[in-house]
Amino acid sequence: VNLRIPGESAPRAFSIASAPQDGGRIELNIRQVPGGKATTWVHQGLRAGERVSLSGPYGRFFVRKSAQLPLLFLAGGSGLSSPRSMILDLLAEGCALPITLVNGARCQDELYHHAEFEALAERHPNFEYVPVLSSEPEGSGWSGARGFVHDAAKAHFANDFRGHKAYLCGPPL
Repeated sequence: VNLRIPGESAPRAFSIASAPQDGGRIELNIRQVPGGKATTWVHQGLRAGERVSLSGPYGRFFVRKSAQLPLLFLAGGSGLSSPRSMILDLLAEGCALPITLVNGARCQDELYHHAEFEALAERHPNFEYVPVLSSEPEGSGWSGARGFVHDAAKAHFANDFRGHKAYLCGPPL
């Protein structure tokens, strides 16, 4: 959706992170970019209960349910928004296909929705959650995967992605 920022002529585009079943509620996961006018306003200027102007949705990024193949979601940083929406929707609809999310962040503090995905993996035997951290300090107690999302996915699937439908979101690396 496009979010209008006060004082800016051009709206900013963000991906929806909430599921369609959320009853009209729209969640956007917005990382604050140092020096970014829009993200600084969202994180420092926007107040609870304040009205915002949205338009959309735009784009055509959706799960191709007719493929009937195991689903693989690779997400990095705030690129988790669309995969989260899609995964929540699939699980709410009772999708029985295998669903894997490989989700990357730099450190544990940046790994948002972590507890939610762990809980979903506990409740849904067809959903597997693989968190991976690229810059987590050694000795921090992190026992999960380390490195980048694509490396963790290659290791998890033994570099064989045949027979999967993949959805990728996040920074270019």
